[in-house]
Amino acid sequence: MESSDIGCLDIKGESTQDEIIRDILILKDRIKYDEIKSLKENIDEINEYISKWIHEIKIPISVCNLITDRLEDIEASRNIKNQMDRINFLVNQVLYSTRANSYSEDLL
Repeated sequence: MESSDIGCLDIKGESTQDEIIRDILILKDRIKYDEIKSLKENIDEINEYISKWIHEIKIPISVCNLITDRLEDIEASRNIKNQMDRINFLVNQVLYSTRANSYSEDLL
């Protein structure tokens, strides 16, 4: 838990009311911490799925590029190649974005 958490407050007092308040604050802090932990785990799972999917899609993209290189119609080949380059660029953007988000979360 972080030092800014409510549960870290030093509530002095020996009354039953003070103890109840202290226990409530600690419980709320634990609940918040567990929720944040769960959300981070969900984000990590999504990022891992996206990363795996991107690596899987790169294989057909590469195959299409190889096939395009063998086309005899140069104009069609060029058009298809441009579109494949665009698809590859967009897929890489998603990959880099996912990695950047994971990296920024590691810094927290």
